Amino acid sequence: MLLRKGIIWLLAACCWLAAPAMSMAYDVTPAQIEALREQARRDMQASSSFANTIAGVINLTLSPDLSSAFYNVEFPGEPDVDFSTTKLPIYYSFDKEGRSWSPYVGVVLGYLDAKTKVDQISQTFGEKMRWDSDWKGYSGLLEGGCKFTFAGGLFVAPGISAGLARLRNSVTYLNDFSREVAAPVLNGLSTNFSITAMMLSGILTGGYDGKFGDLELKVLAKYTHSYVESIETDEPAQEFNDDIDSVAGRLTLGGPLGISLAGNPMLWQMFLGGMHFVGQDQEIMGWTYYGELGGTIGLDIRHYGLPLSALRLGASIIRGDNISGWSIVVGYTF
Repeated sequence: MLLRKGIIWLLAACCWLAAPAMSMAYDVTPAQIEALREQARRDMQASSSFANTIAGVINLTLSPDLSSAFYNVEFPGEPDVDFSTTKLPIYYSFDKEGRSWSPYVGVVLGYLDAKTKVDQISQTFGEKMRWDSDWKGYSGLLEGGCKFTFAGGLFVAPGISAGLARLRNSVTYLNDFSREVAAPVLNGLSTNFSITAMMLSGILTGGYDGKFGDLELKVLAKYTHSYVESIETDEPAQEFNDDIDSVAGRLTLGGPLGISLAGNPMLWQMFLGGMHFVGQDQEIMGWTYYGELGGTIGLDIRHYGLPLSALRLGASIIRGDNISGWSIVVGYTF
């Protein structure tokens, strides 16, 4: 049957071989292979699962809200998905003393790697299907907007972003049946293919920046509406477009540690954050939300006269519905 719950639908990619169909011998003919492949193509075009899940993977690759981290997604009765994201976000705000608004610009480079194993019995052929599936995504995103600061430390920051991502799937077939039957049906269609997609987003951020003596408190809430569309595919059946909505938030508390390292005052910081997909397709990735708790230790380097005023290093744990993970946190402050 179709594996309609999240990324498993794509990574397993065995819906057509596992679906009830006319009885066939294991030694299939080229005509039977082509018939199965054409049925697979029609199923992809008729179902929204492929498009929604590809859009979700592209969003994971591009979105600056998803931490650089290692994740595990679990489904009862299905193979786990292990994936990691690496993000390099560089943001700069053009502040001016006495001005209540500040334009900002950001560039985010991203990389995603996802792996799972398929080990199932084909209901059509009664044969074991075994293969390893690996996904890699590469992306770049440009974001810009303006931060408006009000009395008391409150602020709002609308913005827009545009990005491109390249997603590549590689499958290694591990037994004769998978190599001789599954491979010619699925290759280039839902396995061993590449897609290039663009993402356009509208962003609304609000929050609070405040100081209480030596303590700094930052509260951030962010709503993002993204439109994702394929611009280059290996097969017309892979073309897609989708809308994705998400909310993210973070509460950060920090201050001086009271000691120095090589003459640089040390800083501490604790944070609590999370992300939640909203809308009718919110469960397409197999999870709808996660929370993140972590901390960093940093150095105040303002006296060097560099564009950066602080460097931070730390870690966090991640937990949500069907998802868990951890991250190494590298931070900086202009």
